[in-house]
Amino acid sequence: MTSYSFPKRSALTRAYFACSLHLPNFHIIVQVGWHLNHRNAFLLMKLKVKMLEELSSASKQLHVALERYLHICSSIQTLCLQGPTSRSILPEYAQRVDQEVGMLESYDATMQKAKIAIKSTRNYAFSIAPINCLPIEILTRIFYMVRDADPCHVDCIALVCSRWRSVALGSPAIWSHIDYHPHSSKWFYPELLEQARLHVARSEEMPLDFHLSVSCESYNTNCYDYPVEQLCRLVAPRMRSLELDLEGFSQGWPNAAANSVMSTLFSECTPGMLSKLVTSDPDCFGFVTTTEEGRPDDSGLKVDIKRADLEQIFSSITMLHLTGLYPRWTSHAYHGLVDLRLFSASTGDEGDSQIAEAQLVRILKASPGLRILHFEFEIIQWSETRTNASRVRLPDLEIVQVGSAYDVQFTRIEHLLRLLEPGPKPLHLAARCHGPESNPEPSTPELKSFFARSNVTKLYVTELPELPVLLPSLPHLKVLILLNLRNLSQPNPPNPSDPLTYPQLDACFVQSCSLTLDDFLALIRHCRPKILTLFDNKFYRRGPREKVEMEIVEQELSAICSDIRIAHTRPNLAEHQDLLEY
Repeated sequence: MTSYSFPKRSALTRAYFACSLHLPNFHIIVQVGWHLNHRNAFLLMKLKVKMLEELSSASKQLHVALERYLHICSSIQTLCLQGPTSRSILPEYAQRVDQEVGMLESYDATMQKAKIAIKSTRNYAFSIAPINCLPIEILTRIFYMVRDADPCHVDCIALVCSRWRSVALGSPAIWSHIDYHPHSSKWFYPELLEQARLHVARSEEMPLDFHLSVSCESYNTNCYDYPVEQLCRLVAPRMRSLELDLEGFSQGWPNAAANSVMSTLFSECTPGMLSKLVTSDPDCFGFVTTTEEGRPDDSGLKVDIKRADLEQIFSSITMLHLTGLYPRWTSHAYHGLVDLRLFSASTGDEGDSQIAEAQLVRILKASPGLRILHFEFEIIQWSETRTNASRVRLPDLEIVQVGSAYDVQFTRIEHLLRLLEPGPKPLHLAARCHGPESNPEPSTPELKSFFARSNVTKLYVTELPELPVLLPSLPHLKVLILLNLRNLSQPNPPNPSDPLTYPQLDACFVQSCSLTLDDFLALIRHCRPKILTLFDNKFYRRGPREKVEMEIVEQELSAICSDIRIAHTRPNLAEHQDLLEY
């Protein structure tokens, strides 16, 4: 058989040539098909024109008939009212009028059907509703975006019009978010349960994202759990992600007992299916434990499932966002992660929200492909020195957010950064330093060392006075966001033989800062941002802290930066959201 090779063409072109080689009359078939399609389109257009003409004719006839009908009904009314009493109305007259009232009901029902049909047609008119000119694929994609932005109200999409309803019901993925968020005073909520079951049915076989919310006010040991357990049995086998808003739940549940709803949720989960776990219980601190391993004094959440089975479910997780409730630090949940976010709980107990350095290092080493790291714990039992060999290599790291804990013992940001060795990828870093009065000054050498081995291109800092000293260690920095700065430490006079080189910024955003103008001018003079945006700041002169008016600030800055934007509303930093979400 002769083989043919085709030059690079589109898939449609290649298919055309392939068919033409194997079908001798292929060109004739294509031409006949084209003419048939063209003829069909022409006939369809003629049919539409004819139907519109018939609609106009029927509408005119209906108008004339209605006018005549109204005139006759009014005349009959006038005639009947002329008599002295109702007795003057003949029985056959009354019977015929009564029949007509019944006919009017049927006329009204017919008119309502016509009204629905014509309004539905109007909704499809592109000039009136331009969104209806979009192909189904694009409209479906828009629905996905709406679902992601507000998954709790996705039902509204199916209530707009018949086309939207048809598209929405034909797209199972739109219904893949299952939400059960009862009122704070009511755990068993039949309406919400029915809505959740409906979403499960409409999602067909799609993986599910389950959001379960429960507060200590609405839940106790006397609650009727069976209906919610049944929902969990429907959701769990296809559960791709689980978000638990517990709101003090672990405080209201006896520690020695397993919770039946949570036990059902985890025991019915398909191993290898769960990829994301989100917990939020900011007023508590505890671990997810099982009945076979837990002690009566354990805080957190206890489930009636074997530890090995729970670990098997956790082993497929790649994203962990945890506040207040955590898998044990030795769990397989911390293996193979791409996104790890550990937030502290504000319990007031000094022993909570702490992790030993050795435990954290083991967790980080178990996820060499980590891309996103948010960390707000206090690191305890940390070593005084750290060599290159003991750092954790994370070549794919792209986003790091590190913040101080809110307790008296503040976590210094370098306690985490000293453990990390990012790769060459651009790194976005957010460093939040809370409570500078109680927090010892950061170790500048440790931070400089981290910057030297990183490619930081975006930096978001709060209350970090040492920033001017650190900037020469950030040669690739392009975006700088400053929030709540109260002081800027000036670097020592530069050595003439070894001058400092500062990054040249594309953009600098300064918000809610209170600084001396001279220090701020020095910072801007070093970095010379192309765009400088200011919002809600106060600047002072040295000495008696005399406030400087913004007009003077703008005038002095204009000699350094050509594009200064004084914002009167909070700037839109959506493109830097990865640094701001918390």
